[in-house]
Amino acid sequence: MAINLHSQLPDATLHNPKGFSFASAGTKVTRDEKSELNWQTDLSLPAALSFATATSVPPTEVDGDIYVLLGGTPHGDWDGASENDWVRFDGTSGTWKAITPTSGTTCLNIASGDYKLWNGSAWVNVNGSASNFAISDLTFTGNRTHDLNGNTLTLDNGQTTVQGSGTTSATTAFLVENSAGTDHFKVFDDGKIAVGKTTATARLDIEDSAAGSGNTIIIKNTNTSTNSSSGIKFETPSGANVAFITLAQNTMTSSNYSKNNAFNLQANSGTDLNFTILSHTNSFSFFSNGTAEADRILELHADSTNVFTYLDFGSTNSTTSYYNQSRIQSQLTTTTAGSEDSVMEFFTSNAGTLTSQMVIKANGVINMPNLPTSSAGLSAGDLWNNSGVINIV
Repeated sequence: MAINLHSQLPDATLHNPKGFSFASAGTKVTRDEKSELNWQTDLSLPAALSFATATSVPPTEVDGDIYVLLGGTPHGDWDGASENDWVRFDGTSGTWKAITPTSGTTCLNIASGDYKLWNGSAWVNVNGSASNFAISDLTFTGNRTHDLNGNTLTLDNGQTTVQGSGTTSATTAFLVENSAGTDHFKVFDDGKIAVGKTTATARLDIEDSAAGSGNTIIIKNTNTSTNSSSGIKFETPSGANVAFITLAQNTMTSSNYSKNNAFNLQANSGTDLNFTILSHTNSFSFFSNGTAEADRILELHADSTNVFTYLDFGSTNSTTSYYNQSRIQSQLTTTTAGSEDSVMEFFTSNAGTLTSQMVIKANGVINMPNLPTSSAGLSAGDLWNNSGVINIV
């Protein structure tokens, strides 16, 4: 008996569905909402091994291999496919067969686990894809690299938290390195920070080994208000102020010095310790509990050639009048390198005027030009010049 049932006919004798010869690649026959036979675009393409670089030769050419081509005009070995096409290798003909996606076409990228959507101009991740960390948590199964390709990544309007894998310096929570892989900034899981080095032995450990790199740390306050300065504050564990280190102390009152050349160390109370160093032409001045001239306790001065240097003790109320001042002074008398001679001279203030009291010369000679010539009014232990002979009272 002849077989009349379509389902029982041999496969070789079956014909293609109605309209097949006119249907486009990537379409399928469906019964539409009108209950009519219709060919419609298949918006879900078979999964691709990867989204391959179009300009390179095919990674593999095994019958049934599927790729999506990205990144430029495809290499000739893709057999005429276009950029962004979905392609499958036909082992019988030895060629790649292409389907050009339409808006809404989807395809799984097996290599990355991403489910991609063709939006009409680009393949983008579908919401819920494995790499879309904006809507789901991720667990990496290995190291990953995300190449920004010269672009900028901005994290805006929220908190960014980096949580490490431990609690000691044996593990790193955050690392910044250059293109050569050199560590520049490293945060360990115990909270220590290393800058310019790979390990940290303190809460903040900074190392500057680059030749000619200039300043290791710069602290700058750009506030231009009257009492603005740059500084560091130290606190107790409870948050109480302990001490301040301040640079460019704008509240100084000494008119002979630049406020931009000031260094101030102050205890919280301001009375136990308030010590300021000011610099001006060829000298450093040290002040206690203020920066007025009367607060100056020490000055180290040198001329521009360092031939003449002195150390002053005491304060002044002008450049010529002194309070309780004495001086130790050194001066080179021979400046030939390797054969220098110098004298050391000691001054005290006598009736408001600095007076030389003793000179030690390069040859060991000691000169005391103002020794008393009589013992009258002297105290026990005082020296006096008894006609060229030193006497002790």
